[in-house]
Amino acid sequence: MDEIARNSAGIDIDSLPRSGQDAASARKGGMKMAVYLVVLDLRKHGNDYEHLINELDRLHGHRVMPSAWLVDVTVTAKDLADHLAGGYMGCSDRIWIAEITSNGYFRNAMGGTLNWLSDSPPGRQYEAISS
Repeated sequence: MDEIARNSAGIDIDSLPRSGQDAASARKGGMKMAVYLVVLDLRKHGNDYEHLINELDRLHGHRVMPSAWLVDVTVTAKDLADHLAGGYMGCSDRIWIAEITSNGYFRNAMGGTLNWLSDSPPGRQYEAISS
């Protein structure tokens, strides 16, 4: 996987902050971080996506739904998509990445989502309701 550590824009994915504490330090140091919603449509049943899930975890991603993750990184949405698609996904799999920049709402997201957003806040606070 070393050949994909540097994406098409020449950004070293391996140098990105990997934890909430690293991201907070990067923010304090003036590094521009972006929170992205990564939505996956993994189309090949039976494919081993363990490497993809491990990479999202390594990037301090948080799973909010079975096929949706929040990721806080310093690269563009395209850079992140190229990185994930380039070495961790099949050619028929789909990916949608959008920056979280304004207020939002979620209901019944997977456990820990509000804590993750508190550690890696997007542009505005999110309102959460769980039943």
